[in-house]
Amino acid sequence: MSDEITIFAAKQTKQEAAEPATRFWVALAEVFRYLLILTAAASCLPVPGYCAGQDTTPDPSHFKNSRIVDAPAGRIEGRIQGQLNVFRGIPYALPPVGAARWRPPRPMPRWQGVRNATEFQPACLQPKPQLSTVYTRDPMPMSEDCLTLNIWTPTSARNEPVFFWIHGGALSGGASREPIYDGAQLASKGLVVVSINYRLGVLGWLAHPELSAESPLGVSGNYGLLDQIEALRWVQRNIRVFGGDPAKVTIAGESAGGLSVMYLMAAPAARGLFSKAIAQSAYMISTPELKQDRFGSKSAEESGTQLATSVHAANIAALRAMDAAALIKAAAASGYAPWPTIDKQ
Repeated sequence: MSDEITIFAAKQTKQEAAEPATRFWVALAEVFRYLLILTAAASCLPVPGYCAGQDTTPDPSHFKNSRIVDAPAGRIEGRIQGQLNVFRGIPYALPPVGAARWRPPRPMPRWQGVRNATEFQPACLQPKPQLSTVYTRDPMPMSEDCLTLNIWTPTSARNEPVFFWIHGGALSGGASREPIYDGAQLASKGLVVVSINYRLGVLGWLAHPELSAESPLGVSGNYGLLDQIEALRWVQRNIRVFGGDPAKVTIAGESAGGLSVMYLMAAPAARGLFSKAIAQSAYMISTPELKQDRFGSKSAEESGTQLATSVHAANIAALRAMDAAALIKAAAASGYAPWPTIDKQ
């Protein structure tokens, strides 16, 4: 890991404890998501797509024409949707694939031509939903190449506050493209809304002795958190052309997104990237207990070593060579529980 991140969190190390924990947090995240949906449906709150009779798919007639902005990242084409400009699936970092798996995100260089940002891009890889439960959501396209963000902004926006949303899902599921996270209603109130994808599960949070040896700081893990920080840096560089004020960024999230908000508040690398924070449905473990070694990076590395053994991978090279979807499935079956790492930096 890089950038002097200090975090307060814990990583379970015993395989037999991890599997129930994984099931519990994934189930809790799903329950929270659907309770929010049911509440919105009952009261007809302004949550797009969840009031009675409302379709979650925008009517094509709403898209009158394209909107192209010339950002530091490059020219980006979105859509005009009523009184909003909507940009979907903008890459904020290079694909974290191949040799870049389990490395800090790399900034996306300025591209040539016009980037089409009219459609959502795939969610980050995660276990497929179990179709036998009442909380099942529709399957989403997924990919290891998933570091994208979405922007909703009023057509008349000028230096408006920015609402930066981090989705929940137990650090192992969820996506910014889910209909419940549509930013249109908030943007219609005068905010510039940004929602992001970040690496999940074993691809986002694995710590391992070999990965720590690769790092200049001698630690590993937290790649999903580093993705969130890179997305915030992208916002700082580019949000003005979308009508947002980089000095007025509020980070917000629910469940694992709320935990992420707390981690970002504690991370030196995130200082100066936001000015306000909202953490919904999250908790923080007391810091004195976390000073004990058993909650630090050594514990996290042991968990990663156990995972490698369970999938018969002799080293990190073998893990990087594994098919990403197969690795996600094997990690879930092994009981691997993704948690951020205390790196003591």
